[in-house]
Amino acid sequence: MSRAICIYLMLTVVIIEGRFILNYLPFSDMFYTYIRFCGSFLAVLLCLKYLKNSELLILVLLETFFGISYLYAWLSGFLLPENILPYTIITLLLCIPYLVFLYAIGDLNCLYSKILSTSYFMGVVLTLHYFNRNHLVEYDMAFSYLVLLCAIIQTNEVFRRDGCRFLNTLFVLFELTMIVVYGARGPLFCYGIFILLKAIFGIDDKKVRRIVVLFGIVLVIFTGNYRFFATSLNNYLVNQGMGSRTLKTILSETIFNDSGRLMIQKNAMELIRDRSILGYGASGELGLINNSYPHNLYLELLIDFGVIIGGLLAIYVTFIVIKSIIMHSSIYKDLGFIFLTLGFVMLQFSGTYLQNIYIFMFVGLMMRKQDIESRIKIV
Repeated sequence: MSRAICIYLMLTVVIIEGRFILNYLPFSDMFYTYIRFCGSFLAVLLCLKYLKNSELLILVLLETFFGISYLYAWLSGFLLPENILPYTIITLLLCIPYLVFLYAIGDLNCLYSKILSTSYFMGVVLTLHYFNRNHLVEYDMAFSYLVLLCAIIQTNEVFRRDGCRFLNTLFVLFELTMIVVYGARGPLFCYGIFILLKAIFGIDDKKVRRIVVLFGIVLVIFTGNYRFFATSLNNYLVNQGMGSRTLKTILSETIFNDSGRLMIQKNAMELIRDRSILGYGASGELGLINNSYPHNLYLELLIDFGVIIGGLLAIYVTFIVIKSIIMHSSIYKDLGFIFLTLGFVMLQFSGTYLQNIYIFMFVGLMMRKQDIESRIKIV
């Protein structure tokens, strides 16, 4: 089951950002898309035999729930034809099975180890893409969120007693540089939240605490002189025939611009009021707000499922977020923070939960039967 998750991650980074490597082969873009999803789904199918009956029941119930929701959105005319396959394939064939896998996996250390190894592979592909990219292109959101996965799990290794701290620190610094130069603002915000979570709730090692303090001092110095550093780096990139959308938003003081999200969310709240009980079905809002999602997990749940079911789901998500924060430090908590950041935090301002495997894995992880007294500390 751990391999199945990593196969999807590797295929995703190769197909989306490593395409330049495949351009020498005589295949169409659609062929690679089929490889990405069919290969991932085949790995999922091979893992079903390892699930217990109770876990298969959870899988069937979730598939039925989301399947009916998609069907309702389609029959109501809210689900756009061009979105049927992209959404249903990712949600039904990947996200839900991964949720059940995280609930069922017996050895979380195995999962962590395999995702860590995969992050190094992804880092190599992303670095090759970074140096082979078209310098006229200043921004690639998919790239920056894939880099974020590498940066977060390798940062977690810096915090671990048995992690290779020096090398992972170097990797993380380079990955953050790639995000600043070629990525979006969102991944930097997510990374900052991850650091805060680890610093406040996830560090027991005194040596690591010193590293975090040092990082904080450097961050304060950078923040106090951000225009100097941003201008210097931006001038260097311009001289190299390159550019950075993030740096430009910093220098123009538009870094906190909502990019139209506020208007989309106002439209989303109006939709909730108009159909508050039944909702619009999974992804139903796409046909009503210019083929866009609300850029907020809670609003999206309320739109899709109505204020009753959607509200209950929102309360449950909030509960497991709190649960992940107050647990004792462990590999369980480490993975919780990683998926919390890549899923829950990201979905507060970008992306849709229906295509985000990490929020489903976070839910599956938090559903695991744990000894409450040994896993959670009451604060």
